[in-house]
Amino acid sequence: MKREKLEKNMDKKNFSARDIKVSTENMVLSKFIEKLKTNKIDLKSKDIEDEKEMSILIESILLRLPLTIFYFDVSNPNKWKVIDGLWRIIVLKKFIIDKSFKLTDLEFLKKLNGIGYEELEKSFKRIIDDTNIITYQVEAQTPEKVRSSIYKRINSRRKFNEDR
Repeated sequence: MKREKLEKNMDKKNFSARDIKVSTENMVLSKFIEKLKTNKIDLKSKDIEDEKEMSILIESILLRLPLTIFYFDVSNPNKWKVIDGLWRIIVLKKFIIDKSFKLTDLEFLKKLNGIGYEELEKSFKRIIDDTNIITYQVEAQTPEKVRSSIYKRINSRRKFNEDR
């Protein structure tokens, strides 16, 4: 009933609400890292150098704190486009795949300061691998205009709360 009401109020020339499809998938971080390793996620270049901020994200994972939802445009299933979560993805890539920084200024896991991914104990690597992330995947049938709008809508909140 509500969907029918929405349909009546939409501009039919552009699209139908029935064309919009967003899927939700729970994924373990190890599966997500495989997508990164095999270049199935389109990473726009973003210069990130604040090792303290990057370390906070990794420490959060090691403390088993939930990560914010990731949004992707999966209209090309072989190369997902990041709608939201780019900073977090780049940090994960830098730490786990590139091994280009070591943890620093940790708040709770101070014994891990100065440690890179390779030096982590197996138990910590297992925590990273088993971390569950939630992804929203904007499907190909969703009109391009709507996919662009989703990006703008999600990222407009940055005025108030910067996504890292």
